[in-house]
Amino acid sequence: MKKILILGLIVCSIASCGTNNKKKNEDTGNYQQVIDLSSENMQKQWRDTLDMGILKEGEVVQYKIGIHNTDTAVMVIQRVYTGCGCASAEHDPQPIKPGETGTVTITYDSQGQSGIQFKHILVQTTLHDRAHGIYLMADVRN
Repeated sequence: MKKILILGLIVCSIASCGTNNKKKNEDTGNYQQVIDLSSENMQKQWRDTLDMGILKEGEVVQYKIGIHNTDTAVMVIQRVYTGCGCASAEHDPQPIKPGETGTVTITYDSQGQSGIQFKHILVQTTLHDRAHGIYLMADVRN
């Protein structure tokens, strides 16, 4: 019985090796959405939608989006453009190796808005000339 228990502990120890390694450019991975980007899919599809749900007018929300590099080349997020003053974005400027994930954090302020809202964010990377679009959608209620 002791041998089985010891063997089980050894197997568990070996199986857990490396599972706590965080990829560079990734923190906890608590993303509201992860977007896969490669030069190929940026040619075909250039937008994603982030549904922020129902918000109370005046509410400020922040969303953390993972930008997952599915290309074979290293990717850098060069710039993130917002289409209005109610949305702002920050990004990690560090290179994202193939298979790794970088972060874009979007903040949306619903002050003075009501009804269905669509906001446009553009993520420019080194993978393609075309920026990747992210539509923010929210139902803002008084």
